[in-house]
Amino acid sequence: MRIKEISKKLETFINDPSTITWTKFLMESIVSLVLGLAIGFMSVSVISTSIIVSIFVIPLFIYAIILVIYKNKISLLAMLDNELKNRHYENVIILGLQISNTLFNTKQNENRVRIGRKVEEALKSCDRELGEITIDGKILSKEYINVKLNIDDLGWSLYQANKNNWVEAVDTIKKGILSADKMAIDLYSRKDSKCNDYIQMSLKGYRHLVGIFLDKEINKINDGILIEKIIKLIVSKGKIITDENLTDFSNLNITKIETNLISIEKYLNSSNNSDLLTEGFIDTDYLERIIICMNIYNEINPKESSNIINDLYYAFARNNIKIVRINKDTPNKIKLINEAISYSNLYKENETNKKSKKWIRFKSLMNEINIAKASQNNIINTINEIQDTILQCTTRTDLYFRNSTLLVYAITLQYELTVKNNLSLNKSQKRDKIKQLESFISKVRMDIKKIDIVSDIEFENTLKIARKYFKKELTLVKQLAK
Repeated sequence: MRIKEISKKLETFINDPSTITWTKFLMESIVSLVLGLAIGFMSVSVISTSIIVSIFVIPLFIYAIILVIYKNKISLLAMLDNELKNRHYENVIILGLQISNTLFNTKQNENRVRIGRKVEEALKSCDRELGEITIDGKILSKEYINVKLNIDDLGWSLYQANKNNWVEAVDTIKKGILSADKMAIDLYSRKDSKCNDYIQMSLKGYRHLVGIFLDKEINKINDGILIEKIIKLIVSKGKIITDENLTDFSNLNITKIETNLISIEKYLNSSNNSDLLTEGFIDTDYLERIIICMNIYNEINPKESSNIINDLYYAFARNNIKIVRINKDTPNKIKLINEAISYSNLYKENETNKKSKKWIRFKSLMNEINIAKASQNNIINTINEIQDTILQCTTRTDLYFRNSTLLVYAITLQYELTVKNNLSLNKSQKRDKIKQLESFISKVRMDIKKIDIVSDIEFENTLKIARKYFKKELTLVKQLAK
């Protein structure tokens, strides 16, 4: 099923039950009008007729307008409200959690936050022990669902829906991480293997924090580097302290954690000018908690830890490229790019199915890396690879937009690298090339419009910058031609 079809079905399910449509509104208005006129004529008085017609028609008219303006945002949310009212908390939680990932993959983060808040309300309102909550064959506790909400639905998606909310999103995610760590430590002390689930959510929360801090608009690189160090500290079981160039975190075969508080503090404090450090994010209690988390991770079975680290390889690769994107003149550019390539290959493993989620994520990752190291010789091939990837993003709106944004940026790079300073091209040829590239990015915009359910600020900003750039270059070429 194509992205647009999925998005439309979800939008309809959540926000537009089609119980009040313009057709139904007109039909009900006509019926009301006829009834009103009939009653009015029976009363003979013209004034009475007018009053009765007004009583029947005007409230319905106002009601319909309100529903149309707000796009009938009542169906699923109204259903959840009704279930909350009837104290059917399990229904609210199960329905909200089941639709959560689909909303994220189709970039409907605002709806994910709305529904996440309904699930949170169900958890808070429940004054009894919850019945069994099973999602994908896994029984989830109230504590785990709370952690999941703070880290994903109410944290990461809050930032994704509106980047201006990033501070609130960071605080929410940090709250989720703290809860996850405390639950993991408590369960570990009771030798309960469910502690592994909380460590995994904690690492996911850290991963989200890095993603926010390394956003080009937020640009808190040192905070991002600090949090990534914490992740690597846990999954390397402390080995990263003595080997900061470590990239392969699998099969480390460490049987005992030898790291102490002093060595951990020294390693983390080497992140210069981190706001998190100045805010006292790292204190003795935190360091002690990290050591226990490292011990818990060390005891996770190899298959489970392999799945955890595989997702982290993907994140590490993207983080390196984000740093390069924020600071193009960084002296570590080549090292960061080479590390990103190593991480992306570790992430891909032996995947060969070109229709799989992993393959499409890997291709998207390589497109970002190739843009970071773009040159006159490889830019055309990179553009072709991005276009090929876009065709594969049939059910992932987020990756569709990401690659479309890369494509627009790659087009401006193509001009910069192959046309702008090309002495073999005359002014007329350059002018034609600019118009050709402008036409190309307009086509990308038209393709994006076909997915009319969601919008993407990063794509729109990149498109605006590209159009402004080409307009400026076209003016310069015309001036030189005179």
